[in-house]
Amino acid sequence: MRIYLNLALLLYITFYIYSCASIGTPEGGPKDAQAPKLVESLPVSKSLQVSGKTIQLVFDENIRLKDLNRQLIITPNTNNTFETTVSKNTLKLEFEKPFEPNTTYFINFREAVEDVTEGNKAANLSLTFSTGTFLDSGQVKGTVRELYSNAAEAKTNVVLYPANDTTTIRKHKPFYFTQTDDKGNYQLQNVKDGEYRIYAHQDRNNNMIYDNDNERIGYLGNTIKVSSATPEQNLTTVRIDTKKPLVESSNKFVEEYQINYNEGLSAFNILQLAKTPAPFVYLSDKRGNKITVYPTAPNPSGKYLVSATDSAGNSRSDTLNIAFEGKKASRAGEAYTLKTEGSELTKDTPLDLTFKVPIKIVEPQGALTLVQDSVNRKVLNFPADLKLNPTATVLSIATPLTAKKSVQIILDTTKVLPVSGDRFRKQNTRLTISNKVNTGGLSGKITTKYKRYWVEVLNKANEIVYTLDSPKILQLEGLAPDTYRIRVKIDEDNNGQWRAGNADLTTIPEKIFYYPGSIDIKANWEIEIKEPDPLLSF
Repeated sequence: MRIYLNLALLLYITFYIYSCASIGTPEGGPKDAQAPKLVESLPVSKSLQVSGKTIQLVFDENIRLKDLNRQLIITPNTNNTFETTVSKNTLKLEFEKPFEPNTTYFINFREAVEDVTEGNKAANLSLTFSTGTFLDSGQVKGTVRELYSNAAEAKTNVVLYPANDTTTIRKHKPFYFTQTDDKGNYQLQNVKDGEYRIYAHQDRNNNMIYDNDNERIGYLGNTIKVSSATPEQNLTTVRIDTKKPLVESSNKFVEEYQINYNEGLSAFNILQLAKTPAPFVYLSDKRGNKITVYPTAPNPSGKYLVSATDSAGNSRSDTLNIAFEGKKASRAGEAYTLKTEGSELTKDTPLDLTFKVPIKIVEPQGALTLVQDSVNRKVLNFPADLKLNPTATVLSIATPLTAKKSVQIILDTTKVLPVSGDRFRKQNTRLTISNKVNTGGLSGKITTKYKRYWVEVLNKANEIVYTLDSPKILQLEGLAPDTYRIRVKIDEDNNGQWRAGNADLTTIPEKIFYYPGSIDIKANWEIEIKEPDPLLSF
């Protein structure tokens, strides 16, 4: 009898396990690709005379929240905090205080709600309702772009402040706000009709306040009138620098003194404390934040008035104790370099000797000797045959190049000296002449109504390689093969300077014209900007 009972029990357990196993979804089935859909809301969207302090959304499947605090947009901003509860397919927002009377609320969840299986996000999930007898219908939309690059500003706040209110973007959170999409587009809706100040704000620290000079901001010079038919309001953002340049460190050497700033400088000067010229020349590095000072007189150590100005026009003066002492600065390697490809020189390449430090020519006669094709030897004199740039770091050979095979440059290091420190080592440069053309050209007619402007040509690395002051025709030769862009800074008020905005957040930047697209320059190729391509017209 015990055997029969055990057999019956075994059959029952086997049947039970099989039945349970056959209920589940087979592995490897299709993934859930459907986003949660809203099937019910409280209040119903576009409802009027809503009261209470609760919002409830019901979906067709179980949901979860992701990054709600950053994704959720509730306008107008009334500083009414809330608690969130998720139960299966239901989302509930319980506010601390009842909704404001006679107010239209717009609530946009953006990408905060997703299903629990595959993380599919609910699309276009928003809710509008009014505690009054009508819905506000004011709206404003447009595009936000960065001033210098014209690139779209993605995920940037666009905010409104009532024009007659004392709140400011520097100290208070906005009344209405939204964020741009990936293309820089934005739309504020269900706004109460009226006059507003509008801003675009790169809110890096996510506090809804413009309190960091490293954040870009866009604004208009005047208030805007918001209605159901508000014209598009496009904004450009710029980083407004209000901080003065600061000396971070300094380095002393026998023949030079280095000053390191926290940012790049546009102007620098040293005076004696009596405000008379100091016995120095100075040189900036490529970034502009390192200034190297070279003495031009013996024993000039002492206290000096050092003035620095950054690109935003912020200036600062410091009294520095400049001393030339300690070890020698590192000046290893060649005294100068030439713009060549290895040991080859093309006929369209200028013969410019670029020195590491400023130089002085103590004996103009025979400062340099140029030998062409081994037999044509010419002694060059300064300044008849040689030109020195304003920083005294580039010595250009003005003599025409007639060589067909080779060029030899002999620098007389007893006549050309660094402004301070030991003499240069002897350097005898031999170059082979190449008939190939390694550069290209760019030209185009400029049509404009403006009197003053600056044409900037930028390479692929976004570096400005040429700046031209108000040319009527663009004519560039010797461009290295690269991809270039053109932008034009326009001096609208004709004061001789281009304005990049102001900390008052009402003085707008002057215009920039961006030539559409990029221009590919190839070796031995001339490009002319003409129809049917876009023209240089602004």
